[in-house]
Amino acid sequence: MSETVSKVCEEARATHTPIAWVTEHAYVRLFEGLGDTTNQLIATSMAECFPELEWKLPPPRKPWQPENWRMLLFDAVALGFSYFALKMEPDAAREMFFLAKPFQRLPRGA
Repeated sequence: MSETVSKVCEEARATHTPIAWVTEHAYVRLFEGLGDTTNQLIATSMAECFPELEWKLPPPRKPWQPENWRMLLFDAVALGFSYFALKMEPDAAREMFFLAKPFQRLPRGA
């Protein structure tokens, strides 16, 4: 366990905050099952599920470019989504994902 994770666990215990774990394998399997196989595709899907975040979605990067710092925001959202999806029935998670994706806000005055 890394020093950072150890410190987070220590602080959580001190404040009686529950900790939940999502394994990398479960995270990858969830998003592969939903059709997203890259960080950019996962981030784009999260922006579609949560339109409030669309303006923060960085453009796709070239192979020689470093990952944009804003991807951390989408990594956190995807991790939260995967935690809740893995706690529900798999079919319910897929339904939640696919029902949220086409959601579009109507323009003002419409």
